[in-house]
This record gives sequence, C-alpha cells and structure tokens, in this order.
Amino acid sequence: MFAENTYVISESNGDCAVIDPGCFHSHERKTLSDYIDANGLKVRYVLNTHLHIDHVIGNRFVVERYRVPLIAHAKDVYNLERAAEFARLWNLPDPDSPMPDTWVDEGHTLDLGETTLQVLFTPGHCAGHISFLDAKGGNLFSGDVIFQNSIGRTDLPGGDHSTLLQTIREKVMTLPDETRIYAGHMGVTNVGRERQFNPFLNG
Repeated sequence: MFAENTYVISESNGDCAVIDPGCFHSHERKTLSDYIDANGLKVRYVLNTHLHIDHVIGNRFVVERYRVPLIAHAKDVYNLERAAEFARLWNLPDPDSPMPDTWVDEGHTLDLGETTLQVLFTPGHCAGHISFLDAKGGNLFSGDVIFQNSIGRTDLPGGDHSTLLQTIREKVMTLPDETRIYAGHMGVTNVGRERQFNPFLNG
C-alpha cells in the first residue's frame, strides 16, 4: 500500500538480514519467505531503519517465523507505541510489531558473514532513524532519509526538515559518489547522482 522497499542482504554461506519488512498482504509475506526458503537462507536479524507503520508491518511475521532478534534505535520507540493510532489514520489494522530486542546507535556494527553493517544515526525523517552502511561493498540502506531526486517527509511526529538536511549533508554526502543508496521507497540511486541532481540539495 505504501510502495515500501524491503531488502534481504545475504552472504554466500546463507546468512542474511531482512531490512524493513513492510509486507502487509499475505502474498507479500509469501513472496519474502519463498525467496528466503528457496535460496536456503538463514535469517540472522530483522533490522528497522525506523519504526513507521509502513516499515514494521511485517516485523512480527519475520521475527516469529525465523525466531530472530529485531533491531532498531531507542529514540524511535514512540512510533511503535503509537502504531495502533497511526494505523487507524490510514484505516489499517494495528501492525502488532513486537518491541525490538536490541537497540543500536551510531558506531555499532552488525556482522553478517564477510559483511559488516555500520549503524549511522540519521534523524530528521523521525527522531530515531538509522541507516545501515556496508562500506566495503559500497551500499547504504538509507530508509526514508533520501530518495532518488527527493528526501524523506518531515511533517510526521519527530520529523524536522533542517535536521534531515544536516543528516544528508553530514552522513550521506560524505560517502564516495559510487555508494549505492537503497532507499525505503522508489528505486536505487547513488551518492554522486543525488549530489548532482537532487533538488533539495542544490537549492
């Protein structure tokens, strides 16, 4: 319903992490589990860049099916505490996400086989937003910080436009141009392209 992107990062040994499982419909949950099972993957973590309803509505499904920990940032807990209220605004059922098992912050790392994901604190879209950087592979899983030719909205609770722009300049635009940006919505882009063409960064 929200055209939200869910990512599966996998290693050659089969270890994987699921980022932002926004699967709402049963066929979306089946698509995700079929992919994991067909490729013989072993889910190690469920990672939330932030806890808005469109990014957490599949949390319980993945956590309970694969019996893995849920990881997020503590400053975003208010979005889960108000999830039922937000759901009613969209005429949706309560996403019933479990609370995260582990809270992470800037400087934490998550190991996944040969891949190390660095946690970046990237507020602005909401108070407790984080992104996951695979520096070696040149990949940034940015959630709703930045999109192709756009940026995250800041009109929801905890959002702040100036903070978001500061986050983008200090945490995203300092990365190499070739770093791929896997955003929470829309297609894949890269730092160099957004540096050159994103109207919010060149106003």
